[in-house]
Parts: sequence; C-alpha cells; structure tokens
Amino acid sequence: MSGLFYEFDPGGDVVFVLKDVPHSLPHSLGDLAASDLSGRHDSRQPRPPNTPAPGPSIGMVNEVKPRSLHIQASSKHMTLASPQFMRTFQHGFREGTALHSVGHVEIPIYDWKPLPFLLLMAILHGRNRLVPRALSLHRLAEMAVLVDYYECYDAVVILSDLWIEAVGQDRPYLCGEKLMEWLCITWVFQRGIDFSLITGTIQLEIGGVITANNLPVPAAIIGMYYPSMIISAALKRNEK
Repeated sequence: MSGLFYEFDPGGDVVFVLKDVPHSLPHSLGDLAASDLSGRHDSRQPRPPNTPAPGPSIGMVNEVKPRSLHIQASSKHMTLASPQFMRTFQHGFREGTALHSVGHVEIPIYDWKPLPFLLLMAILHGRNRLVPRALSLHRLAEMAVLVDYYECYDAVVILSDLWIEAVGQDRPYLCGEKLMEWLCITWVFQRGIDFSLITGTIQLEIGGVITANNLPVPAAIIGMYYPSMIISAALKRNEK
C-alpha cells in the first residue's frame, strides 16, 4: 500500500482513502499532534522569517509527488455517533452491502479536505490527544460543514463550545468570507445569540441578499433581507 496508513482501530472494518494529503503529515499516526489539525499554522516546521522557499537544484527539478492517506476506522464507532454513517453502512447502500457481505469496505473520500476529515475521525474514535482545544476560524467552519453533513452534533457538543470560545476574541475583526464562515458556525452549533448578532453584522456589511458560499445554511435563512426575520428563524430553530 503506497502513501500513509493511519490506524484508528486495529480491528477496523472501514478504510477511507484520501488523495493529495499535505506532505506535512507525519508518516505515523503516533507522531501526529493536535496542533497539526488545528489549522492555526501552515506547516509542522515553518521556515524562519525572511527565509526564501527552497528551490530546485541547478540542472535538476525535484518533482513533489502527491501522497494518499488510508485511514482504518471502525464502522461501529462511526454509526454510534453519526446517523449519516449509520445509513451509509446499512444494506441497500453500496458501502453497506460490501461491508456486510465481505466484512470490510474501502471508501474513497473526494468531497472533504484531508485534515478536517482526519480530525473528525479522531473525535469519533476517542483519540482525545489528537483533538485541538482551539481551531482557526476557517478550520472551525470546515468542521461545522462536516458535523452538519454527518449529523454528529452530540459527539462534538463540548468541543464546539471550546472551539467557539477560543475564536471569540477575533469576532470584532470578522470581514468578508469570515463573516459567512462565522454564520455557518453559529447556525450548525446552534449558538442563538451569536447567530443573531452575526446576521445583523452581515446585513450592515453586505447590505443585500446573503449568499451561502457553499456553506450549510438553509436558503430560507440566507435569502432574507432583514436581520429581524433571520433572528426570528434562528430562535425558532434553537427552541426545538
């Protein structure tokens, strides 16, 4: 097997395959640190300031080949935490049929970036050492998208509170795409007051119809002009 292999469960019956993973990932899962998944830095060993990026030697071009990552995971862990995984591994779905007939299944991952998906796997398999207590705003938005898709809200309820509080000091400086990322975060994690505040800020900044930028915020919320209508919808959702 080429590329990296991370074993979250030695007896795991599911192997996820991710392409083009960052070369900053260590060869062994045991060498992976929570800081590698936080999104708060660009690489494991950043270059010193004012140091130029290394270039190819004269007369030779060093081609960096893309790497793949295989993640061995447990369907039991995932189905307990995620209704979406539960549906995927049922009979009638290709993955579920293969899992029940052969006893294991390999699933390529095309839609998700490697690091957020890797962090989700760490959470669902109880690898707390790999779970950062603080994320960058962008990584938190990526996690909100994953949590919403896999419907694993309960699995991250405590972590999401920690993550949101950690980025709280940066909220007054949100602008541009960061506004929409914060909107997504507060919607997915049901932060009613924060959601109400950010919708008002977006209306002041954008002054028109809000677009979702492929984030999981319902069109019924995004398409509204008036913050009061958005706030009302948010409060109704959080009352459920």
